Amino acid sequence: MRTTIRPLGCLALAFTLLLSTNIRAADEDDEKSTLAALKDKAVEATKKKVAETMEDLKAAAVVTKEAGFKMSEVRIEIGFLPSIEVEFDVQGKISDEKKVEMLKEHEDKKILSGVLKALFAAQSMDVNGYKLQRVKMKVSLAPKTTLIFAVTD
Repeated sequence: MRTTIRPLGCLALAFTLLLSTNIRAADEDDEKSTLAALKDKAVEATKKKVAETMEDLKAAAVVTKEAGFKMSEVRIEIGFLPSIEVEFDVQGKISDEKKVEMLKEHEDKKILSGVLKALFAAQSMDVNGYKLQRVKMKVSLAPKTTLIFAVTD
């Protein structure tokens, strides 16, 4: 009896190993296809968000131009910590009354309101012998604003 059980036991063991190997391979294929599907979803979501952001920036460009700042460049960094950098050329100044009016008009638009406040603050900086030429704003985990001055000698 042992001789008949042993070949069947080996066959069962071989079948079990073969089956588990196929299951592992299928699991790996499932993992790969799941990862590929997640990657595809992330890429599509990113494309959608970039398109929405660009539309928002296009609308904001009209407002910032009215405020005396021409949007000249937009950089979008896509990655683990995405960021948007927008560059504005200074075109002119507006009255304080107009600034207050614009801020009030756009107070419900959080990002646009913040951009306007930062632009107006940058414009109010007076550095002897220099003229504000450009403002760069970076919106990310650690936002920052860079002021670029031209020498007026």
